[in-house]
Amino acid sequence: MEIRQIRCFAAVADTGSFTRAAERCFISQPALSESIRKLEDELGVKLFERGKARARLTWEGERLLAHARAILHEVNAAAAEARTDTRTRRLKLGLLNTSPVFAVAQIAGEFAGRNRLDLELLTAGANELQRWLLAGRLSAAVTIAPSSTSAGLDHRVLFRDRQMLAVPENHPLARRAPLNVNDVDGEPLIVRTHCEHLEHARRLLEKFHSRPRVVNRTASDMTALQLVAGGIGHCLIPNSFSHPGVRMLPVRGVNLTREIALVWRKDADAMVSRLVQAFQDRNWRIPL
Repeated sequence: MEIRQIRCFAAVADTGSFTRAAERCFISQPALSESIRKLEDELGVKLFERGKARARLTWEGERLLAHARAILHEVNAAAAEARTDTRTRRLKLGLLNTSPVFAVAQIAGEFAGRNRLDLELLTAGANELQRWLLAGRLSAAVTIAPSSTSAGLDHRVLFRDRQMLAVPENHPLARRAPLNVNDVDGEPLIVRTHCEHLEHARRLLEKFHSRPRVVNRTASDMTALQLVAGGIGHCLIPNSFSHPGVRMLPVRGVNLTREIALVWRKDADAMVSRLVQAFQDRNWRIPL
């Protein structure tokens, strides 16, 4: 029994006509009739009562038809899966190493689940993520919005945030908002070594002759926030982050802002278009 024979059999059963079935199967009527004859010989049963106006299924033909439809369904499904472009089955999303992870991971995880995609997250700095995008190593990236002159890339801004001073919620400074730069003079400070605004912040402190005491240097935002919550010190960090036991306070004169965007190659496929919509549907309200 061959798939071609089963297709011919199902076509005759559907149309009630050897002529129309041959047209559906794109073969000549004699070839279709020969295929059905061989199938009947192989099974040892008669499948159709052949009349002048219509070919009718025999009892044996009715029994075979249910199996034939199940077989063809599985064959068609297997063929469709085999033809699927495997590149669309994996979502490789870049993530800026100074962006809040939870919201991005939640959206990406839900999107991958709905679309039956294998999700891979790659974390790096803004420059490296842009290089990976241009090289085709990423499907998209949540990173700092590129300049309008970035050839080959498109983007949608998700939110804007600004550097604020994270302090323990029970610290006296927590009741003094907004702060001045010199309010941190002599205060313990946790330095985020991977911060894009690190050099700008250093120059601001020098400008206002404010000299906090550096008590820790870390490349982990979560570590920095946990140290703040534990009362170890304060930290300049984007206000898109949050942590229990920590208050975010604006500092006069510190206007270090950034735009976080979903960035992708202009020649990206339809999957990325759906991903863009998923990120745009999120409420990204962050007070500046």
